[in-house]
Amino acid sequence: GSLLSLYSMTLLSVIRAYNLTQLSVPRSPTTIEKLRIFLTFFAMMIVAITISCIPLMAIFEDYFINGIYYGTEIPLFTGAPGLKKHESIIEAYYNTKLTKKLSWRIAGD
Repeated sequence: GSLLSLYSMTLLSVIRAYNLTQLSVPRSPTTIEKLRIFLTFFAMMIVAITISCIPLMAIFEDYFINGIYYGTEIPLFTGAPGLKKHESIIEAYYNTKLTKKLSWRIAGD
């Protein structure tokens, strides 16, 4: 939500700054200008939705970690925010090398 808001505010500020450099007497927009406004709005929405949905996709789960909590019964992973760090802790704890690529779905089971 906040990333979407920040993106929108930044883009709208840039557009506003550009329009301020083109100061002239206000007039009714032409069809081309209306189309440009619509396409800018549409592109802005597509990019904003993409930015907000990428962290939710399973393929990117290893890159976006937020709020890992194991409770007080598992202190082993405290201070290990990444999957690679989890992997190294598991390998050190069991004194073995993992043969399978670790993912958050496997780590959670």
